[in-house]
Formats: sequence, C-alpha cells, structure tokens
Amino acid sequence: DGRTKTTGDGPTMTDASAWLIRNRMDESRRQALLRELYGPPPNLNFNMMRLTIGASDFSLNLYTLDDIPFGESDTELHYFNVAANLHDLIPTVRDVLAVNPDLLIVASPWSAPAWMKDSQNLIGGELLEEHESAFADYLIKYLDTYRSHGIPIFALTLQNEPAYSPISYPGMLMGAQTRARIIANYLGPRLANRTPRTRILDWDHNWSHPEQPLAVLGD
Repeated sequence: DGRTKTTGDGPTMTDASAWLIRNRMDESRRQALLRELYGPPPNLNFNMMRLTIGASDFSLNLYTLDDIPFGESDTELHYFNVAANLHDLIPTVRDVLAVNPDLLIVASPWSAPAWMKDSQNLIGGELLEEHESAFADYLIKYLDTYRSHGIPIFALTLQNEPAYSPISYPGMLMGAQTRARIIANYLGPRLANRTPRTRILDWDHNWSHPEQPLAVLGD
C-alpha cells in the first residue's frame, strides 16, 4: 500500500557533539538538553541514535579503534581500544540511555584502520580482501566493548557512505560485492548466535541508488 515501517528516528551523536555537551555545558543545562531531545512527549522523544566507529568528519582528531605504526598489522586486534571515546562520547551516550533506556543505537565506521586498507590511510582507499575477516572481528569487538560500558548496539552498518570517497576526512569505498561477501562469510555468521541480537543494515547512504542494497539483499 506504499507505506513504510519506521523503526525509529534521531540524530548522530558525533565526537564533536559529545565534546560540546560535556565541555561547554554545565550539568543542569546538559541534562535539560538531553531530556528535551530524548525524553517522552512533550519532548522530542528521539528513540534512535547513530554512533561513529572511530573518527568521522565531525571529530577532533583522525583515529580508529586499532591504530598502530605505519607498515605494521594487527590481525588479532591486540591494540584495539576505545580510549578516544572514554572522556566525552561514552559518558554522553550513557547519559542519554539514562533518559531513554529503550534507545536504539546504530553504529557505522567511516573507515577501517589504515593497516587494513590498500591506501594505508584513513582517508580514501578500500578494504583489502585479506583483512575482511579482521574487519568483521573489529566490528564485533566494538559491540562487546561498548556493551561492557553499558551501551548496547541495535544495528551495525559496514561503512558510512560506501559509494563515496572523501578527500579531507576518513572514508573508504565498499562496493555491494564486498559488502555481501563480508556479511556472508564473516560478520553474519559471527553475529548469528549472539544474544542479544545485533542487526546488519547494508546501505548507509543516499536513497537514490536502490540497486546497491538490492544487490546485497539479492545475494
């Protein structure tokens, strides 16, 4: 009948937003803002939030959650950490969850760690096929680490704007064939038997290219 079902709506909590909320607002103003955004009516009652896995174009620094010296690799993710998120982002999200415990959080990477990419750089390039398994493990480790901080993740996407390669901030191309392969061979099986369930959302981009998600969903 042409209608669509909406799971939720709400804004992204970027590093910059979290920094401003934590460092430029006192406690009373911070709590008032979060209640206005995420509290029940007559507040805005947002019930969904997107988080960035690592830096985005609204971060204070370029980083991922497994940064190591140039030329090295870390396939076992020994150096994975969320230290960059501990001061501002994680406490702010926990404050939001205190306002709305049913908040649905979608998490998206802007870039894989540089050592996983053919560019060896957070800006541009593509994920190397040899590191697709490690990339899936990277996302799983993010889920587990954020849950340990009291932040459950409702859904993951593999890549923010996978058809666009920015020239001034983290990003990478990830075609439909690559996304389908990662979901089928690595991320899907690793999520399949986990509780609570985490969903996979494929097309984290503009709505003008339906052939992209249809290609993945058709595999």
